[in-house]
Amino acid sequence: FVILWDSAIGHVERIRGHGDAVECLSSLDDGCVVSGHADGAIQLWDPETSRVQTRRVHDEAVTCLSVLDDGRIVSGSLDNTVRFWEPATDRVGKIGTHDYAVKCLSVLDEVRVVSGSHDSTIRLWNVVTGRIETTINVKTGVLCLAVVEDGRVASGNFDGTVTLWNPGTGHVKTIVKHDKPVTCMSVLDDGRIVSGSYEGTVR
Repeated sequence: FVILWDSAIGHVERIRGHGDAVECLSSLDDGCVVSGHADGAIQLWDPETSRVQTRRVHDEAVTCLSVLDDGRIVSGSLDNTVRFWEPATDRVGKIGTHDYAVKCLSVLDEVRVVSGSHDSTIRLWNVVTGRIETTINVKTGVLCLAVVEDGRVASGNFDGTVTLWNPGTGHVKTIVKHDKPVTCMSVLDDGRIVSGSYEGTVR
């Protein structure tokens, strides 16, 4: 199940799903919550009405989720694919495929998303055409992504590096080096990038 916690009043609500493990979460602007599951399903939850929509989108576990401005849900999976689900019409489609599992996704703009994979690439997809606009090889598995306000893309990598990529120029540079894989990142309001690693450090 998914637990919804209201930090202001301390209220906790449990929303039961179809039973398989929850692998990832995201949210929509209208307050709905979307969850990705180990069986390849995605569920959309409305906390106000308790209404739940479920759609089997992938053949294997859903590892990451992002939401486009138009409400479409983009997902990556252990089945190597990047797909979308449009809850309003229940339409599902494939955006593209990596060579190995997709581990992370971020929305770059209204029509483009970036995905990172165990195949050591970051791929920039146009969700309208389903085409790859750019592929960047980072020499090691990509575990997490974050988009900076100016459109640059940061990746946290299995070799402990954090790389910064400019999709406009193609320029890539390493900005941080951890001793172990980088598992999570966040961008602060002032543009600084914070990264966490298996080694137990935040930089």
